[in-house]
Amino acid sequence: FFFGISDLLMPLTATDADLPFDDVFDTGNKTKSKKDNAIPTFDESDIFGDTGYEEDIFGEENDPTYERYQKKQRLLILLISAIPGILQPFSTTMVIPSFTDIEEDLNTYYLLVVMTVTGYNIMAGIFPMFYGPVSDRFGRKFVWYFTLPAFAVAATLSGFSLNIWMLIICRSILGAFSCSVVIIGTGIVTDIFDPENQGKALGLQQIPALLSPLLGYPLGGLLTAALGWRSVNFFLAIGSIPITIMIFLLLPETLPKSARREVSAKTVVKAMNPWNTLKLLLRPVIGLIALARAVGYTGMMLMAVLNSGILDEVHGLSPFAIGLWSIPFSLGTIFGSIVGGAFVDRGLKKFGRGGRLISANFSTFILCIGLIGYGWTIEWNAWVAMFFSIFIGIGVCANRPGY
Repeated sequence: FFFGISDLLMPLTATDADLPFDDVFDTGNKTKSKKDNAIPTFDESDIFGDTGYEEDIFGEENDPTYERYQKKQRLLILLISAIPGILQPFSTTMVIPSFTDIEEDLNTYYLLVVMTVTGYNIMAGIFPMFYGPVSDRFGRKFVWYFTLPAFAVAATLSGFSLNIWMLIICRSILGAFSCSVVIIGTGIVTDIFDPENQGKALGLQQIPALLSPLLGYPLGGLLTAALGWRSVNFFLAIGSIPITIMIFLLLPETLPKSARREVSAKTVVKAMNPWNTLKLLLRPVIGLIALARAVGYTGMMLMAVLNSGILDEVHGLSPFAIGLWSIPFSLGTIFGSIVGGAFVDRGLKKFGRGGRLISANFSTFILCIGLIGYGWTIEWNAWVAMFFSIFIGIGVCANRPGY
């Protein structure tokens, strides 16, 4: 099986001719065809911009960057790159049902237990600013060579935590490494898919990760009930090992060789400048979409962190029952991911790059309905609130393909 996949991916080794937009990076090559000269420019400060670029520079027939991948190869790479994506959400959803057990075993306060997830998400929000520029310069797998093994180590240390402060620190470190699966996975999609299909590809890529509420909550609850909360962290560590081996052996490097820099301590440190990422937020097309995404993700995490305690203290549900409660939410995330990806691509084709904002804004409106309904009903009736959680799932995941 492994040799068969390797043979299929063998032709994917990038060459110097594979760099997308090589006329931008190679200033020494001044020769351009009439067709290249006819390509319209795009103003990044213009939200909707000129949509004439679609037929000129991003089609598969005109851009050799995408011609080196056959359809089956793209789908196979997409599948392989999607599997590590389960590590980040599972690291949260599997732990949340064990909050009460952690509070009792470590003799601490519930607020400090919540900090284990808060620290995790803070670090997961900071470190993509470092991973993104590094992967753009040295390769997508270059980052995963370090972060995936480190994930297993951090998860193991979390399971051996002696007190709540050690657990908070280890979980924060875990978040710093786990977030690489999202930023690198997104980079791989932009390497192998043309912009008109990136929305659908991103939507499909995040489906395995969106199974985490569907599987993570019940599985985390069962492990906690049977073996204790520490077993959840050991499960994450052991489960990440075959994923890491699969990535190292089967996933080709999708960043073209001509786009990669020579690896040295100096060049890596120079690349890890967060301003390289933060300055992109000043562009309206990127900044507004990122804002919509941030609102959605914040709302989802508020519900995820607070929901377990509410269902336990107010309604007396067991960890396993809390996991079952989250199934409709998970189904909403899967639906939102697929539909959102399709709408993002349609908005791109019709209105240009800024057209992705249409999908992001509409999904944020759906999210608001879900959060308001959930907040009004969760203490009154857990099952009515469960219905509104579906809208939260749809709203959160429908705008991620807008990246």
